[in-house]
Amino acid sequence: MEPQTVPMASGARWFADGWHTFRSKPGLWLLLIVVYIAIAFVLNLIPLVGGPAFNLIAPGLAAGMLYVAHEVRTGGDPQIANLFFPLRDTNKRGAMLTLGALSLGAVILAQVVLLLAVGGSMGAAGMSSAAQGESADLAMGAVGVGAILGILVALAIGVLLALAMLYGVPLVLFTRTRVVEALKASLRAVRMNIPAVLVFGLIYLVLAIIATIPFGLGFLILGPVTFGAVYASFREVFPAAVEQPAEAEG
Repeated sequence: MEPQTVPMASGARWFADGWHTFRSKPGLWLLLIVVYIAIAFVLNLIPLVGGPAFNLIAPGLAAGMLYVAHEVRTGGDPQIANLFFPLRDTNKRGAMLTLGALSLGAVILAQVVLLLAVGGSMGAAGMSSAAQGESADLAMGAVGVGAILGILVALAIGVLLALAMLYGVPLVLFTRTRVVEALKASLRAVRMNIPAVLVFGLIYLVLAIIATIPFGLGFLILGPVTFGAVYASFREVFPAAVEQPAEAEG
């Protein structure tokens, strides 16, 4: 599935499209995002297994939100149950859980990198405490550099994961593209559209900061708008890829 190159201004237009999608069914979108947040909150309360379980199903839930955006924009009949369609449908469930497993693996890898960086830094700091003079200064400098490098590597893993999932999830949902090919196509699409994706990311960052001001309640609107924007982005970058998935059950 070959992506198209789009203008830089598309990064802003996608949010305008996302706002239009939200305004078409605001009540439905608010209920959907509340259900989504509630699932994340409840699962993350469960010790040990809750967080990984949410990471496993998160791509499927995100796909459900994109499915609702597709229904809204194509004049379908979006429903709350559509949120779970990608995880219920036997043709999509396996691929969505595979995406979730890969996402979970990337999250664990990033956490391991951070733990090694912080743990190594603390160990080096402990050893340097017995040192004196210039050697202690050099040791502490090395500790800081090691910790920063570890954080940068973990951030790079997170960014690559987000960019791979950006179009990887809708490609798996709306087409027959295999998981690995979908993730590669997503990264290729981002590379071809760096200006538009940067504009998109910067706008989201500004909106996210604003959304946190009223106790984070702004995310009840920003969440649906963002899913609508991602769907609009997918339609423009992969214009031939948006196929109607198998009919969702009511």
